[in-house]
Amino acid sequence: MKVFLCYRRNDAANITELIYNGLCREFGKQNVFRDVHNAPIGFDFRTHIRDRVAECDGLLAIIGRSWVEELQRREDTGEDDFVRDELEFALNHSVRVIPLLVDGAELPKKGELPEALHGLVYMAGLEVHDAPHFAGDLRLVIDGLRGPAPEEPKISSDDRGRRRGRWALFALIFLLLALFFWDNYWPTHTARLDGATVANLLRGHVWIGYDPTIRTELEKGVVLDEAQILQAVDRDLEKIQRVGFTGIVTFGSEGHQVQIPRRAKKLGLAVIMGVWDASSRREVGRAFSQRAYVDAYCVGFNGLGSRYYYADLEWAVGRLRWRTGKPVTVTEPLSLYLQDSRLPGIGDWIFPDAHLGKMRLSCIDPQANAASIIEDMRSLVPICRDLDRPLAFNAVAYPHAQAIGASSRTQAEFFASLLDISRDPQAGIPIPATIVPHSAFDDPWKSGHPFYEWDSSIGLITPYGTPRPAIEEILSRSPLRRKTGKAAE
Repeated sequence: MKVFLCYRRNDAANITELIYNGLCREFGKQNVFRDVHNAPIGFDFRTHIRDRVAECDGLLAIIGRSWVEELQRREDTGEDDFVRDELEFALNHSVRVIPLLVDGAELPKKGELPEALHGLVYMAGLEVHDAPHFAGDLRLVIDGLRGPAPEEPKISSDDRGRRRGRWALFALIFLLLALFFWDNYWPTHTARLDGATVANLLRGHVWIGYDPTIRTELEKGVVLDEAQILQAVDRDLEKIQRVGFTGIVTFGSEGHQVQIPRRAKKLGLAVIMGVWDASSRREVGRAFSQRAYVDAYCVGFNGLGSRYYYADLEWAVGRLRWRTGKPVTVTEPLSLYLQDSRLPGIGDWIFPDAHLGKMRLSCIDPQANAASIIEDMRSLVPICRDLDRPLAFNAVAYPHAQAIGASSRTQAEFFASLLDISRDPQAGIPIPATIVPHSAFDDPWKSGHPFYEWDSSIGLITPYGTPRPAIEEILSRSPLRRKTGKAAE
């Protein structure tokens, strides 16, 4: 507690000395200040006094019977009045002011004071009498000082420009908040993109799903710095590009995943950036931040009803399309596209998850398993035609291990059969469809619920960067290879 005594020597010097001594005993001499007695030698005492007033918790304005008369005399003669200066500074800078009326004085009336001191008449004060009442009155003063102070903040400088600067800062903050809410909560839908444009993007690349291999280490709790993680991502992307894929689909936009698009673009890879949680405004914002390196967005990944709701999907898709002008879609289990008529119409293309469930992969039979997915594709054809949406199947997975009869050869046969049947005039589907394999690499971290036993072994590239046979089957049937005679590089 720091206290400043403001008084006139020719008005109430004696009782001020008593008050000063009592306050020093209570708060310590270093915390009680009165005029130039506490000013350091060689310094401008006016500046020193203003600094002490600014830092005090309360200013005691000691007013005797000649206080007003002396104020008016100095005002008429133009003499310096440091008492007035101290009070004016305190009132202008929200310092707590407590009038102490001594020697029977009354609180000055408003008309007796200059305009700068009018605030003094509204300050609640105390009367301080001589003995035998002095000790009790001083205790009231001390208790009053320890009581709750006004909530208005104090300003530690006499620079009024700071107050104007503070209001300017508040105005700037308000403007930024207004822009933020306009940017985040204003209309969230624009017309979807032309179907032909989206179809050209989907069919103009050989796509593969990509989840960084470093995730296995991170899931084990291994601590890696950002540089190590990004180096691993770069190695993964180089392997993907080297074996012949020209586009990747990522699964999220949080953590190190947000950096994937920029690094993929350096290698010439197209990017469909994933948003794992459609309800996360932070993740949607991070996906938007990478728009310069993204060709399209995919929101969701089988979380409807658990991680997010339909309204979240609608908002996230509309926002990304509106903010970026790029194609945006969702990916959910195929059954939902048939059950909920709203779902196919959200995105710019229909992109169901084609992951084979446990029941449909009860045994390894590449041709039968491929035919099962083709049957799913055919069920979506009427919807694609009605809505004029391109069709692509996401997360098409087939194990090369961890299932009875599974091998790299059966994995290759599955993708070969899938692509051949899809283009068969009789058994296939009557519209073009893009196939996106689930995983570039194996995911050893996938074990236990909710994963299938073989979910960790569906990658098409070995840890050493060698392509499994399925890649050649995919590339050899790619429209890009048929156009150029080789896989796109």
